[in-house]
Amino acid sequence: MQAPRLVIARAPLRISFVGGGSDLPCYKSGETISCSIDKYVYCVAKWRNDSKVYLTWREKEIVDHVSELKHDIIRECLLMLGIYNGVEILTFADVPGVGSGLGSSAATTVAVLNALYCLIGVQRAPDSLMVDACVVELGRLGKDGGRQDQFIATHGGLRRLRFSKGKISEVIDFRTDESKSFAFSKHFLLFQPTGTVGRDSDSLLSKRKGSDGFGLSCIRLCEKWRDDWHSRDSIESLIESSWAHGQLKLNEFPGFLTKEEVDCLNTISHTWKLCGAGGTGHLLVGTTLENRPLYKEAFEKAWGPELPFTFTSEGAKVVHTE
Repeated sequence: MQAPRLVIARAPLRISFVGGGSDLPCYKSGETISCSIDKYVYCVAKWRNDSKVYLTWREKEIVDHVSELKHDIIRECLLMLGIYNGVEILTFADVPGVGSGLGSSAATTVAVLNALYCLIGVQRAPDSLMVDACVVELGRLGKDGGRQDQFIATHGGLRRLRFSKGKISEVIDFRTDESKSFAFSKHFLLFQPTGTVGRDSDSLLSKRKGSDGFGLSCIRLCEKWRDDWHSRDSIESLIESSWAHGQLKLNEFPGFLTKEEVDCLNTISHTWKLCGAGGTGHLLVGTTLENRPLYKEAFEKAWGPELPFTFTSEGAKVVHTE
């Protein structure tokens, strides 16, 4: 492909229903079920006419060589692709990028890599893009995480992933049309955190208990979730499985929430689940259509404003070149 002068790429965020955390390499086996949503991380990349490196994210950086960049993910993406100067990058997202619990770090890595590959005239397949994102985050940066987020950010869709010591051993695609995805999304509410500072998930993941039973429990929940997905009138059971996984995570990864926060949320409903590995993540709430207005009002007061969303089958994408 001909190399453009400017590229805009995006990668979707995701919601994990069950199994999150069991994709870590400390567990002998694990499974996750998660889906991409219509909220994205964007990357704009362009060549410059000078030898500087310009980077705009939450901060503005102007350096002579990419090795001087503070943004570790973007720095390592550029170094891995051999782009050292003469480039300008802008990243932004539909949600805050720190501690969102929606896979924003992986989506950032995927969007940046996809844009940079296009900028040098290389078209990267989703599988290869996912591997490269894992190399950046888990290899070059040594982050303490799994591979669920990178897969969903590149491939999109509703997927069941099986893991063996953190590596993906099998992928099962829950093929569904857009109308079913839209209807399904109406049974969930997503709330943004307010009044908190985002925390790096690595600090919380490092406190995990690493119990053998956690991975096995996640596998059983995924099996139940799969059976319920293919059954009629099973939305309550799907929500129950997500709640059960949330409780497993609270026990396996101490430090998510205080007892006071848990008690406050439980006074509204037991159908909530904290997304991701940080106490500042988004809150996922399962609901019937009848209870949706009530839960929206109550959880907004307890946690933060609603973030409207729908599930999508779309993965990483280059949306514009010139």
